[in-house]
Amino acid sequence: MSLSSKPPFRIYRAPWVVPVTSQVVSDGAIVVDNETIVAVGAYSDISRQHPDLSVTVCSGVLLPALVNCHIHLELSVYGVIHPPTQASNMCDWIKVLLQSRENANFSLDEIRAAAKKMAQKQYDSGIGLMLDVGNIDIGKFDSCPLEIHSLCLEMLALIRRPKNSPM
Repeated sequence: MSLSSKPPFRIYRAPWVVPVTSQVVSDGAIVVDNETIVAVGAYSDISRQHPDLSVTVCSGVLLPALVNCHIHLELSVYGVIHPPTQASNMCDWIKVLLQSRENANFSLDEIRAAAKKMAQKQYDSGIGLMLDVGNIDIGKFDSCPLEIHSLCLEMLALIRRPKNSPM
């Protein structure tokens, strides 16, 4: 049975396609069945093999989802935290971050809402998989198809110092 006889199948065509296991394809195309890529190649070959499929023309490059291998979703609730001065270093920035955390009183619901918004933003920018490093397990979000794995530092006993302990 030809792929073109099934309605969920569709062709996506782009000036460049970057497959995982072969070289970049100029004027390439992919055949997708719902969320599964079933064929990759030159558009001329793909369109000849599947002449009845509808074609979506894309600009730019079609490539596999990107991986964000280190994100702190729980910190999304703080927005952008700027370093104290232009001459500040990473340690100075971390001190400001820790002070912000110490002075904040966000609920878990607020933290999860901000994390969910950030996860969706990551997904919309091409991230398909991420490792969330944090003190709490944010979990997954039903409305965002992003695959999230959590490395929870609290579970590793790497956090939770007493408030008056030195940093």
